[in-house]
Amino acid sequence: MSRRATPAQRREQRRSELVGMLVGPLDELLGRSRSLEEVGLADLLELAGLPRSTFYYAFEGKADLLTAIGLHLVEGLFRPGQRLLEGEVQVPVHAIARAAEEIGEGLNRHPHVSSALLPGLGLARASRELDERIDEVRVRLEQQIAAHDAAGLMRPGIDPGPTAAWLVAMLLHGTGRLLASVGPAARRRNAWAMAEVAWLALYGPSPTPSDEP
Repeated sequence: MSRRATPAQRREQRRSELVGMLVGPLDELLGRSRSLEEVGLADLLELAGLPRSTFYYAFEGKADLLTAIGLHLVEGLFRPGQRLLEGEVQVPVHAIARAAEEIGEGLNRHPHVSSALLPGLGLARASRELDERIDEVRVRLEQQIAAHDAAGLMRPGIDPGPTAAWLVAMLLHGTGRLLASVGPAARRRNAWAMAEVAWLALYGPSPTPSDEP
């Protein structure tokens, strides 16, 4: 017999659902030359067709929503790379490039939201939750790099801690400029360049041009 979800679990599920419903309308409002500060909650809910009671069941207010969207962006940024390091083999450079393209494609689904939240990933009032999630990602990445190093897959002398921190910083600060709000051809070129840099940091010698897909 399955266990019933607790009220906290139901609320968290509803938060996730509402993020998916509100990120599109927020992107549309930001595309009308509005800043995050200028977007009113009433306008956002009206555009999304959501009653205030539904919103306030899941969120404390606009800042809480933006925090949740920021966390959603963080997950989308790092999930493809984390999947690559789940195996016990060296990651091909073309797989790293494809993961970077996947990140860019995800950000381009809501380009105005991405560009508004990606620099530093958002508002000071939301920084604690975002910083905690980013640090969780960094620790997990460091553990994955250490495991690969123990298996003899990484470049000699790699230091998992600084390498993980650098990779996280590259994604946070380079993604918006190189992968979001650009066309498919530019995204592919930039993804390949980022992949080569990541390969060099992880494995040492850069792959040959013939490795490019």
